[in-house]
Parts: sequence; C-alpha cells; structure tokens
Amino acid sequence: MGVTYKDSLYKEPYRLTNDINTFDKYLDKLFLGYFDDDHHFLPQKKPNIIFDQVLEISEIKNIFKDINDNLHKKINLILSNKSKWNELEKYDYDIDLTNYDFFIDEDKLINNNKIPKYNSLLNNYTMRKIKDNYKDDFI
Repeated sequence: MGVTYKDSLYKEPYRLTNDINTFDKYLDKLFLGYFDDDHHFLPQKKPNIIFDQVLEISEIKNIFKDINDNLHKKINLILSNKSKWNELEKYDYDIDLTNYDFFIDEDKLINNNKIPKYNSLLNNYTMRKIKDNYKDDFI
C-alpha cells in the first residue's frame, strides 16, 4: 500500500510519527504550517473562485450523471482505469477516533488497504478547529 507524492512512492500513512499520532495532533501540526510544502493542505480559496462543495474522488462520477452523459462516461472511464496505489477502502467505525493513537494502532484500524471513514475523526471540537483555520474556504 502506498501513495505517490512529488514523484516518490511512500508507504502510508507516511506522515505518522510519535508526535503526530492522533488526528487532533495532526491538525495542530497542519495549522502551524508543518505541511505547507504540500499544496493539498493549503487553503483552497482562489481569487474569484468559490468552491461550494468538497467531495471524495469516488463521488465525482455522480456529479454529471443526470447533466451530461458524455462527460459522465468519460469520468467513469478515467476512474475505472486509475492507479490502485491511492485507493484506500474506507469503512464505518462508530466511535470518535480523534485521539486514537494511529502510530501504535493497537486495534489495527489501518490495515490491508483499509482505513476508517473520515467522519470517525470529526467531532464538534475538530470541526470547529478546521473551520476556524480554513474559514475562507467555507461559505
């Protein structure tokens, strides 16, 4: 299992360390500029462009489903042929994982190309933290 970043293959989750082992600590490092060299973590607001939704790549195939059949077919073709390197199967986990130690991963939540869905990492505290730090990205 791995992802490509700046032409290198990294074993996931490559950003986990002893001091970045929970989602809450990850957010703290993110907002301090720890990942500023990675454009994926920079604010997404662009001049004169307003993004009105954020969605997972797998949901892109549904956007044009009833709007443009040709584009819908092209998107499905692209998605069906994309590399498996970046595909992580996400599963439901019904407890708050905000402070779960992913570095140790005692419950083996990250395994066999599977990770818990992102909503397991969100609670009122983390959502407020994200909205406060990316306030220009929210309408």
